[in-house]
Amino acid sequence: MINWLVNIFQKKTKSVDPVCGMQVNKIDPIGGTYNHDGITYYFCSSGCFKAFSQDPDEFLINNQHQPRQNNRSENIDGIVEWGFEAKPFDDVNKFVIVGYSCICGCTPGVRYQIDSDESGWEHCCCGRVYFAGNKSVEQIELYMKDRAQTKMDEDVGPYTYRTTSVDLDSGKSILVSYAQPANPRK
Repeated sequence: MINWLVNIFQKKTKSVDPVCGMQVNKIDPIGGTYNHDGITYYFCSSGCFKAFSQDPDEFLINNQHQPRQNNRSENIDGIVEWGFEAKPFDDVNKFVIVGYSCICGCTPGVRYQIDSDESGWEHCCCGRVYFAGNKSVEQIELYMKDRAQTKMDEDVGPYTYRTTSVDLDSGKSILVSYAQPANPRK
């Protein structure tokens, strides 16, 4: 009887983010709410809220709460090409924001101090992870090893790792290491 009541309560307090498809707590949604055509939508992050508020109809298919389809290309081993960008964060070009538009609809971005040994990093709601910085390879490996020991990402399956770089207008490059799960969260 108690499990039945818990299930009813959870259904009434949970909603699906229309951008990424994540379960969101209706009582205190991290990304806020948006009212469109008399329906309140709940968001997992400010990135999903911003994307939805710019064009709600793009994310609503047949008036259902379904995430939009993404047309990103995948390479031969099924890894989505992430398309990282770096943008200046300050006027003296000491910091940059390194980010991308995730396939789940979020737009993660990390602040990185140019030439620092400490990487900026982001773990997206869907399970994708990236580190930007000189030691990003070592730092993502340590981070993912710690998460594997606690089984925090067991639901998304094994990860595939890649390394790329992002060029700045100054001619410098920032190393970016990323990990894509086999079964990203929706």
